[in-house]
Amino acid sequence: MPKRNLIFLLIVAAVAGGAVWLFHAMQLQHRRQLAQQQAELAAMAEMNQQMRSTLLAIRLLTREGETTAPDLEELAREIDRLRRSRQLTEAQRRRITEGGLRGMVEVFGEVTGDPYCRYVPHDGKAAIEARMMGHGRGLGLRVTLRGGQALVTHVLGGSPAHREGLVPGDRVIEINGLDIVDIDPAAARRRLNGQADDPVTLTVLRAPGVKAGATRVQQVRLVPKEFEVETVRGLYRDAEGRWVYRLSDGLAYVRITEFVERTREQLERACRRSPQAQGLVLDLRDNPGGRPEFAAQVANWFLSEGEIFRIVSIKDAKPEQKAYAAHKEGTYSQDVRLAVLIDGETASAAEIVAGALRVHHRAVLIGTSTRGKTRVQSMVPISDLGMIVVSTGRFYLGGEEPGENPQAFSVERIAPDRKVAPPSAAAEALDQARAQAAAVPGKPQFVDLNLPEGETLGDELLRCDPQLSVAAELLRTEELFHRLRRSAPPWLNTADER
Repeated sequence: MPKRNLIFLLIVAAVAGGAVWLFHAMQLQHRRQLAQQQAELAAMAEMNQQMRSTLLAIRLLTREGETTAPDLEELAREIDRLRRSRQLTEAQRRRITEGGLRGMVEVFGEVTGDPYCRYVPHDGKAAIEARMMGHGRGLGLRVTLRGGQALVTHVLGGSPAHREGLVPGDRVIEINGLDIVDIDPAAARRRLNGQADDPVTLTVLRAPGVKAGATRVQQVRLVPKEFEVETVRGLYRDAEGRWVYRLSDGLAYVRITEFVERTREQLERACRRSPQAQGLVLDLRDNPGGRPEFAAQVANWFLSEGEIFRIVSIKDAKPEQKAYAAHKEGTYSQDVRLAVLIDGETASAAEIVAGALRVHHRAVLIGTSTRGKTRVQSMVPISDLGMIVVSTGRFYLGGEEPGENPQAFSVERIAPDRKVAPPSAAAEALDQARAQAAAVPGKPQFVDLNLPEGETLGDELLRCDPQLSVAAELLRTEELFHRLRRSAPPWLNTADER
């Protein structure tokens, strides 16, 4: 073949190859442009969804009238649409949705003045619902994470943590061999709450009063499980692990930690173990409350007649009321004098029970003023995303009609008849005595309290707890007790009484 023809063929081949390359390059560029356009459209769609959610929130929060639970459900559905974006992983979708809900609910609470409004993720919803029914799940620990430490503040009776000997005052320093400082706080809290089903090994710096060797460090292996929540306690446990309800000659003691479905049943069983009591101390300190119907059952155990309390809520822009009345059948003896211990952590349904017993002149209150949380919360489920807890009503005492000025008949805070400050100098001794009183016998081992001969742990508790001591003395002084009981409650204006 002539050289000239060969050169011509090479030129043709080069041009054809360049054309093919150029065609593929243009196709690739076109696909990239399409992908970029699709990404931009998706981003714009996501921004539009966010704007729709924001505008919806603004509309709900600024419109006239009450914002209702269906409004919050509509808001939740609007935010949930963000999860349908193809540009996000499932974890990212859930994070955006939960973050959006949390932020919106926080703003909703701020704007409406509801400090108790909060968002509960899916993994916490089931635990709260089970707890309301009196069932626990997990390790049974309540901890405070602060400054790289995890301080145990509560141990639920009957839980894995309780059975293995953990007590309030213990400090968790390692979880499964990892220093608590190196663990994300949210992950540490999930582990300590027992949200995972697998066992966990905790390295614990033991509380004062616990025998733990020179280093005071021990390892405890816990297996999460379901357990019945023990909401009624006595003064201390005997050698068999049973609660002792005897305070002193003629006096009994019962503590209620919260109100759940079986609290009334547990309370009746405790009172039957002290049939000869002339006076009873009902301890509602540190009680956060619970479902109103369960609190009403407890109040009815001590009240034989009258309205215990009522709940007033707004429905369709009109007040709606639900009253809880006492019935005489199956109630506790009205001849037993009753003193109720309250403090700044007595909240919600617990302060309503204390207030109702005082308004009906059934009891005398000892301690410090309650928290002042007299709103009623409702739980609004939002599909598989958890729920929103929002205030939907208020408690009212004594059957008073709210009328045109509900605030005049509501109670913001319950004040005691006898103000007694909590211990200060003897606080550590009281904490040690309480930890020992609630623990399973032999788990853990405690330092000897060196009690005088013939005295019990109950005597030590009575000595270290000034509020309990004053309540016991008041119950013994019958004339003073009845004079205080019959007087007007210190937090109510006598002009407002019926």
